[in-house]
Amino acid sequence: MNLFVDVYKETYPYIKTWQFGIGNDHAYTLTRKDVYEYLKYVQKEIGFKYLRFHGIFDDDMHIYQRLSDFPLFAKMPKANQIVELNFKEVGMVFDNILAAGFKPFVELSFMPSALASKKIFGFHYKNNITPPKSYKRWKAFIKEFIMFLIARYGLEEVKTWYFEVWNEPDIKVIFFRGTKEDYFKLYEATVEAIKSVSTEIRVGGPSTSGCLWISDFVKFCDENNIQYDFISTHHYPGDGFGNNFGPERFKEIRENILKMGREKKSITEAMRKFFFHPEEYTKYPLNILVEKDLKTAEVAKNKPLIISEWNVLSVYGAPVHDEKMSASFIIDYTLATKDICTGNMFWCLSDLFEEQFLLHKPFHGGFGLLNNNGIPKPNFYAFKILNNLYDKRFDVSNENIKCSCFKKDNKLQILLYNFDFDYYKHKEENINLIINNKIISAQVAYINDNYTNPKRIWQELGEPNNLTKDEVYKIKVESSLKNIPLDFEIKENNTNLNVKLSTNDVILIEVELGV
Repeated sequence: MNLFVDVYKETYPYIKTWQFGIGNDHAYTLTRKDVYEYLKYVQKEIGFKYLRFHGIFDDDMHIYQRLSDFPLFAKMPKANQIVELNFKEVGMVFDNILAAGFKPFVELSFMPSALASKKIFGFHYKNNITPPKSYKRWKAFIKEFIMFLIARYGLEEVKTWYFEVWNEPDIKVIFFRGTKEDYFKLYEATVEAIKSVSTEIRVGGPSTSGCLWISDFVKFCDENNIQYDFISTHHYPGDGFGNNFGPERFKEIRENILKMGREKKSITEAMRKFFFHPEEYTKYPLNILVEKDLKTAEVAKNKPLIISEWNVLSVYGAPVHDEKMSASFIIDYTLATKDICTGNMFWCLSDLFEEQFLLHKPFHGGFGLLNNNGIPKPNFYAFKILNNLYDKRFDVSNENIKCSCFKKDNKLQILLYNFDFDYYKHKEENINLIINNKIISAQVAYINDNYTNPKRIWQELGEPNNLTKDEVYKIKVESSLKNIPLDFEIKENNTNLNVKLSTNDVILIEVELGV
């Protein structure tokens, strides 16, 4: 296959909306030393601006404590009315975020048990997912929270943050045991509380999965004169629990639990069996997320649109999160979305993640850019490539593969990628690049099965559950993104370069132009 690269082609600005931010599990993990080190490393290497996470109001943050929370006093009269409100742990979390070089994108979740209408939890870390019992008390609590932040960090700093009301309230089973109308009531009360402290603080929502509820949210706010400073929502191809996990799938999960329990399988193996269904992914249109962005942007009525969660899959335990398919998807989506959104926030930073369980296998299909040992995965290197691309861009048309080029002075980067939802597809293309310039030098970097593949090196080590420091170092060094000299041939005034690109590979070629 021949690809002609015209180095004199007109360029347009390369816009990095993907750099707006990234997610990171729940608040309590941000008090861990290793997570803090991972934050600093990713910020240094890639440079995301905002950090978003769940559970700033969860009980493990010790914000709203009652005497009755201690078992000895639980049944004593009036013990639940002896309370103490303290945001010290919250301050530690925000201190760590700021010290690591991020700004907080504050997801206002979940409900402190002392304020909750019911005792219903969504995750392993016992996040209460019910609306407040008293909206008056909830509003007073939110005001105290905002005043604490302003006192600690100053209004000039806090007004540069974003405040997002709740997380995926459309998903009842794990995030919000209320109706759409209940969420709108919660949003209205929260906005009133925040704006009563300062009208300069940015608040938005509805933070739904699959770009749902946007029209209804906009209509509700407009008709009731309720402020929304931005629209936030999430999307993943398939949107796991939101779309394709109906009664039949849960029946299948129950049957698998019986079978795998008899076979004494691990939780990691079980999660993969439950949620990884590659035969379904081939049904997704390749541009599914870009189409959702375009439709949602139309409804957002010129308000800033922030996709505050996205990834190649929303399901936990999928091998693709550890492999080149994730990297290829990241490159494909980010370069296609351009400036449709104000910002995109990849989910998430590391595999130290405990929504369902805190799994310890080094490569268990977690959502993160770093595994639980801090080893960068292929998706990390996809973002590193994106971060290091030059500011002037042009594209090369081809039906079978995608090629985007980036220029700076006499330097040219050629990025080849071939994303496909078919996990088992391995079609290889021999590509002959023809550049209308006598280049001086060329080098190439690969994200494929052989290069930048830490999972392969771990497998060659025998898939140890507990890596030694030496093994972690070995995997990091051997799987890092490496520039390799690339042979080229000059014919008349053109230069020919040859590479092989397989399905879901990413190839970055950098050349120095002769003129």
